[in-house]
Amino acid sequence: MIVKEFLNVHKHFRCTNYQKNYMRNLTFILISVCLCSQIAFGQLPVLPDSLITRWNMAGVNGGIPFVPDSFTSANAVHVTAFTSAGIQEAIDSAKSEGKNWVYLPNGTYDLTAAIKMTTGVSLVGESRSGTELLIKFNSGNAIAMFNDNNCGVYRMTLRGMFPVGDGTYHTTPINKWGCDTCNELPDVTNRSISISQSYNCWVDDVSIYNSGRHPLWISGNAYHNTIRNVRVKGAFNKGGGAMGYFMIGGRDNLVTECSVTEIRHITMQGTGSTFNVLNNNDFDQEISFHVEDSGYNLVEGNRVTLPADMPVGYYAIMGTWSVKHDMSLNDNYVYNNYFKENNHGGDTLFLGQYGANADVFAGPIDGKKEAQAAGRTYDHTQNFEAGYAAPPSGRVYMGTSHLSSLSVQDAYIRRGTYESNNYNTSTLVIKRANDNSYDRETLLLFNVSDISIIPKKVVLKMYLNSFGQQNASTSEIQVFKAGISDWDETTVTGADIDTTGNVISSTTVSSALGLYEWDVTSAVQDVLNNGDTLVSLLLKCATNDANYLSFDSKESDFAPRLDIRQEINPLVSDHDTFVRRGSYSGNNYNSSLLTIKNVTNPSFDRDVVVSFDVSAIVGAPESITLKMHLNTFTIQGSGGSMSEVNVFNTNSHDWDETNVTGNDIDSLGTLVSSTVVNSTTGFYQWDVTSAVLQAIYNGTKVSLLLRTKTADGNYMNFTSRESDYELAPRLVIDQVTPPPSGARVAGAWELHEVFDSSENPFNIYPNPTQDYLNILGIPQGSELSIYNISGLNLIKKTVNRSNNYQFDVSLLKRGLYILTIWESGTNQSRSYKFLKSE
Repeated sequence: MIVKEFLNVHKHFRCTNYQKNYMRNLTFILISVCLCSQIAFGQLPVLPDSLITRWNMAGVNGGIPFVPDSFTSANAVHVTAFTSAGIQEAIDSAKSEGKNWVYLPNGTYDLTAAIKMTTGVSLVGESRSGTELLIKFNSGNAIAMFNDNNCGVYRMTLRGMFPVGDGTYHTTPINKWGCDTCNELPDVTNRSISISQSYNCWVDDVSIYNSGRHPLWISGNAYHNTIRNVRVKGAFNKGGGAMGYFMIGGRDNLVTECSVTEIRHITMQGTGSTFNVLNNNDFDQEISFHVEDSGYNLVEGNRVTLPADMPVGYYAIMGTWSVKHDMSLNDNYVYNNYFKENNHGGDTLFLGQYGANADVFAGPIDGKKEAQAAGRTYDHTQNFEAGYAAPPSGRVYMGTSHLSSLSVQDAYIRRGTYESNNYNTSTLVIKRANDNSYDRETLLLFNVSDISIIPKKVVLKMYLNSFGQQNASTSEIQVFKAGISDWDETTVTGADIDTTGNVISSTTVSSALGLYEWDVTSAVQDVLNNGDTLVSLLLKCATNDANYLSFDSKESDFAPRLDIRQEINPLVSDHDTFVRRGSYSGNNYNSSLLTIKNVTNPSFDRDVVVSFDVSAIVGAPESITLKMHLNTFTIQGSGGSMSEVNVFNTNSHDWDETNVTGNDIDSLGTLVSSTVVNSTTGFYQWDVTSAVLQAIYNGTKVSLLLRTKTADGNYMNFTSRESDYELAPRLVIDQVTPPPSGARVAGAWELHEVFDSSENPFNIYPNPTQDYLNILGIPQGSELSIYNISGLNLIKKTVNRSNNYQFDVSLLKRGLYILTIWESGTNQSRSYKFLKSE
């Protein structure tokens, strides 16, 4: 209670530099005392899970939608008049015709008035460089998203060309960088793109050159928008008084893969600016917390390089700029960014937050106004400090690479007396009582036309925002096919929806707010197999418990979505060949075919060996499949028309196909799996998950040997990577949300091998394990935690007796995990890798 009240004071009190440092340190000491063995003295605390979860929900819910392969009269309106009026007419037509796309062919478009976007309709250029919009008016917004959602701009260039008045145009700013007197065209107040009072909107693959006042403006009341792969360069007005901004003023917005330069500020400012994420950008411009943001913004994994000719008043990351501005209300977070200041002689800033052993920095810890009032120097180079330990995965924001589909329609319906009423609200309600007139059922509609192949698994996710308990502490919520898919959320009623049908799946929902999941694979597969594109689902309570459950709708923060599990890009072998034994064991056979044969004389055997560099696989995949393409199958001896082919894990990993021989490869390692191969040519597959996970665990390549189980004499030829790369041996990784490239495994921990007795004061076995980890020699009161490879804490236990402890891990999925032990009576922790097998 003392800590809670202290944190409340810390949160709301506007601190000076020294006060804020003192309070942060005192907060840490208080938390350390209260948590006892959980955080050792002198160690930084870990980032709260609530912050990490919130940041990973930044941007458009479910990610930016894919652009169709083609634009026809069935799905799009084509712009024919290359003017702002022509574009606006196409947007309005698409809205009235129920189409989602407006297509702009390559060409030059003259904008003399604002283009006003509308919900559900996006602009797509034929190409980024070929579709060019010239901004030829002084005030307002070139493209405006106002009170909109689920719309965006793709593949085009916006360029400022402001009228001089004599038929010519201002085309290039005079001043490269910002200065107090650098407003070259004071009458020009145009914003190139403005997002205001809007959510789930996006700008993707767009260039913005030579803007008037601001290239991009996200207002303080805009949220869950994504700016991706946008290049910004130049603005005519870069002087004082809020000019030349790349402005992030709202909340839960994502800026990623962008480049920005030659403007006044990239800024997060205003009390509406909070929980935004800037990730994986290349900025030749500073990042500023310019004035009184609410904090909790994340700046991670960016490359910020200030050019040598930039004024020395700029620093790579800054607090307040002026004595007129109040500092951030709460800490912002900076992690693993490369800050290079060529305008300060090539200085690199805040090295402690960058690299393999980095900490998460927090700040700004001082403001220019506050420093001046206290009579101290305001130092941008000391304005952030180490606040939290690095996340075990080496990343805080894990990206949005999963394929998702957001609901296109959602509402709830009622039965009985109210079955003819429509309930299209910002919340989705579920309730079941003894009188069906008081029941509420949620209705969802998804468009799955973007799914190109039948998915292996589809999960419905919904965000519970309130749980009104009546007669039970939990509710079982079932999901059904709704029967019809041509309903509209603004008119649908209970009378329109059939109440019968089979349960697809069910989930128990409690008072714990957050995301809940249902497996709806069968429903989506049925729709796709029938050649349809709309999935209509109905959710209702299984019992009359009268509990009142409220979920977010698409009009709220976290729209209902489908997460689709598909195969990600396959990993092709880096070496493949076959080897022989006996008299030929010293020969190399690097040919275009991979041959398998097993007879009683080992000199005539042939084993295929393939290797893969699996260092690019991060996270813990659900399953990994080896695929090999059979060219020919020749029946010989007593084999018959089929052969069982085993895959073994070899202990030789670094061989080269151009010189490897049978002597270099151990004859038989651990059996991984087997598959029956017959005379039908094509791909055959083996489950090699355990072998690949073991290689990831050991930090080696995975090397696999294929051999016929019995000496049946059959002769099989498979395709090598030299013969046909498209048919080469490959690993297919099944993973719902692959972490982005560059993620690392538990880089912040010193990891120990479980069986290394010289490093291990405990006896921990078995590894791999199917159900339990036995930990011997551990003191009573020690804390045990298990993390997945992304750094999420999955299980936490306290040892309730000395010496021997059995840790139940049977509910974990197969994969690689990390066990961390906080030993009672010490200020130290130790971490160990282990594999969970089936």
